[in-house]
Amino acid sequence: AIGRAALLRLLQLAPCLPLATVAAPDLCTAVSLSEATMLIRKGCDPAFLAAVRYTGRFLYRGEGLTTAARCTPRPDLLLPGTYADPDALDFFRRLEDSLPPTVGARPSAGHLGTASLEAAGVWGSAASIWPLGRLTYAWPADRSEFWPRSSAQPAEKIGARSIAAPPLSTSHWSSRADGLVIDRGLDRALAESHEVLFVTSSGSSYVAVPATGDEALRRSLVLRGGERSAPSMWQAHPVPPTNPAF
Repeated sequence: AIGRAALLRLLQLAPCLPLATVAAPDLCTAVSLSEATMLIRKGCDPAFLAAVRYTGRFLYRGEGLTTAARCTPRPDLLLPGTYADPDALDFFRRLEDSLPPTVGARPSAGHLGTASLEAAGVWGSAASIWPLGRLTYAWPADRSEFWPRSSAQPAEKIGARSIAAPPLSTSHWSSRADGLVIDRGLDRALAESHEVLFVTSSGSSYVAVPATGDEALRRSLVLRGGERSAPSMWQAHPVPPTNPAF
């Protein structure tokens, strides 16, 4: 635990330190399943709930929880210990710097989730994640994960706003076709188990429910279960591509 004198000194230094260094501590408050259901119904962005209902897929993180909770963890993608890999830290820093100021879904403010239980379980026992507040998000169109990028495949032409992912280093360049989809195609990201970087107007807080309670939560929210193979809403209603300059 940090002492009072040390805490006061840290607060005095806060304007001089990077945001990630002085981020608020992680906070999770246990809630019952009925309370979680109420928070999800009242607090989740309707667009997020629509994508979950359409695909039947949940967004997960490895939370290590044994009960449902409302969580406000600090963003950690710009912290060295998250991936314990200098290249990963460099990647997310470059991504942060490359994003236009108008893009809200950025490493300094958000969290990653995935519809893959297996991928989420690498970080701890999986829990479904339900972002609270107005949602903005990004996902990599050509691969399932932001990092590592070794599994990247040639990107297809996508009918949504996209931006180039940053180079890993001066010796690794990423083409403009290798982009992120911004605030479009969440149903597709869930259906294909892409990682999703999300930020919300509530400080990126979310409800987390252990995956062992998925079926009970589906019944409580009146959601269908299982994976669905169907044309994406995003594919059915394409958005003209843009080429933002930055």
